Amino acid sequence: MFSTTEKSISSFLQGMDGELSPNEPMGKHTRWNLGGKAQYYFPPNNKTEVVQLMCQLPSNVPVFWLGAGRSVMVRDGGLRGVAVSTQGGLDRIKRLSKHNLYVQSGVASASLAQYCRQQELAGLEFLKATPGSIGAAIAMSHLQVKKWKNIKRLECVNRDGDLIWCGLNQLKDVLHLDAVASQENTQQAWIVGIEFRMSKRGDDKRASAQTIPDRGSAVIDGLIRKVRSQFASVPVTHTGLYKQSVEIDPTNLLREAGLAGHRIGAAGFDNENPNELNVGRTCRVADVEQLVDYGRETVHQKLGIDLHSQLTFVGQR
Repeated sequence: MFSTTEKSISSFLQGMDGELSPNEPMGKHTRWNLGGKAQYYFPPNNKTEVVQLMCQLPSNVPVFWLGAGRSVMVRDGGLRGVAVSTQGGLDRIKRLSKHNLYVQSGVASASLAQYCRQQELAGLEFLKATPGSIGAAIAMSHLQVKKWKNIKRLECVNRDGDLIWCGLNQLKDVLHLDAVASQENTQQAWIVGIEFRMSKRGDDKRASAQTIPDRGSAVIDGLIRKVRSQFASVPVTHTGLYKQSVEIDPTNLLREAGLAGHRIGAAGFDNENPNELNVGRTCRVADVEQLVDYGRETVHQKLGIDLHSQLTFVGQR
């Protein structure tokens, strides 16, 4: 199945800490229990083991960084190289100072939002409804600079095992994000940690109150409308097949296009909520990929609206 043999990889990783599992079914680690096998699966216990892996792994062996696995499907032909899971091992949150946080990339976005709420820290409230890990969330939306204004710097590891600190504006070059995301061997560095500069909850409100001029209710009402309009433009995250926003509701669009309950192979759109996936016992990842493409094409053809998939398909068909 794979061009690089298990024996050749194992010979480079003798004595390495952590458990490296060969021919691992990726359905065990991804959503819907679907997916081909990874040539190797590596769940590091800490950052040191990640660095050790990168130092010893041959440069021609692909590495795929897997977060929570909620938006990734490994195609039926499998994933060549090593799949590194950040969930569970890279899950540390450390309070560096009153306003600074260090967060490892495997921390669930929702868990980080909850931590910030408990610590009365403001600036990452939108993560409450964001699925997956914080590292994946940043990598996929790093161009939304205003969204990530609390990021002070990012810690990345490259294929040589070097730890590199960079700013958000440098991330694209550091991670080689020009490459096609669906290919296995394009990325050459990965986020392992993030340092956030936070504000205490209530600080922004007090600062805003000081700037509001005392010119009557009309001015205050205008400010309230402005704030509401800003919140209305913030994307609403969703865990379904397609991304949801204030402007686009995939569930209603799929229903309007007549796709509720539509099936390809053993994969289908749910009858009640078409943006959710139903899978049969014999379902293949190929069925899901075809279904997602068909849904996007049909909605565009019938309604003139573009849907964007939440899923990333990787590996060999």
